[in-house]
Amino acid sequence: MRTLIATAAVVALFAGACSSDDSSDDTTTTTEPDVEAAFSEFCETATTYIDELNEYTGLFSDEPATITVGQVKEGSEGLKESAEAVKADSDSLQKAIEDYNEIQKEKAEEQEKSTGTTSTTVVEVPVDEGTLERVEQAQSDFESTVEGIDDSTPVADAEVEFQSAAYALQVSWSTLLTEAGCLDEDEKALEGIRQFTAGLQSDLTTLGFFNDKVDGIYGPETVAAVKAFQAEAGLPETGLPDPPTQKAITERLASEAAMNVSALQGLLKGLGLYDGPINGVMDEATENAVKALQRELGVPETGVMDPATWEAYANRRKGLEELLAAVEADATSTTTAAPETTTTTGAPTTTEAPTTTEAP
Repeated sequence: MRTLIATAAVVALFAGACSSDDSSDDTTTTTEPDVEAAFSEFCETATTYIDELNEYTGLFSDEPATITVGQVKEGSEGLKESAEAVKADSDSLQKAIEDYNEIQKEKAEEQEKSTGTTSTTVVEVPVDEGTLERVEQAQSDFESTVEGIDDSTPVADAEVEFQSAAYALQVSWSTLLTEAGCLDEDEKALEGIRQFTAGLQSDLTTLGFFNDKVDGIYGPETVAAVKAFQAEAGLPETGLPDPPTQKAITERLASEAAMNVSALQGLLKGLGLYDGPINGVMDEATENAVKALQRELGVPETGVMDPATWEAYANRRKGLEELLAAVEADATSTTTAAPETTTTTGAPTTTEAPTTTEAP
């Protein structure tokens, strides 16, 4: 599918060129019938491909999709044919754009010879490289997933793995086609789905289960992170953010937030800035204590332990630790010094023998 990805890049490029204006009467505009027709054909075929993926993901449906192992194999063949159709239309679009650019180049050369100036419009590709990379990765992951599913694969595993891979592929392709201007307004609800996925990835990052880039794409890394969380939470490892999983994530985040606030309250109490209870609640008293600390540190008084506050506190603590270390080192040096020894160089005093008294 590498060729499919490469030619798909032309689509987003063309879309950007379509929005440009050219007031010159001597140049062909990007609404040339052959290019316009090729673009429309590509959009239609690619949108059909996304609709077929939706049968297995339910991304743009009110009801979730369910599949069987047999449907995985049958569906993958149908999706392969659709992907090939998208490739064929993207090739046609690429050819139309190349022909258009060649005509523009020739006209520019003729104009330069006759007038000494040039005025031309060239179709370029202002495409987000990250979008193309995600499409390519999603396509590769989808193909690998399909190849790894056979009759021995448990139905539940096959459904989750196939749906997750198809989900990532559909979202990434939908993103590309949205950028290209192919999708209608209804399907631009995709942005909301991406935001949901990005929020999920962010939550899993906070909980220590997701270490990849937060990109809003429900790919294999996100599936693995969700499964890891579900395993620890004692939930079925579906790899999907079902209601029980979302509830567990929310509860875990709330618990960790309370623990973090409790630790903060303990710190502020130790600094003599907070005299309230250690209850894990970020109330007004705790915010005022944070502001008092920020006032001492000379940073903006936001009432929140933001990065600037932590950095200032860490620097002050580091300075105090270095000072204490220096004092302790000096005290240790004084305590362990050897006592001075006084050396006597004079001759020792001799004690005379006692006088003997003679007997009477």
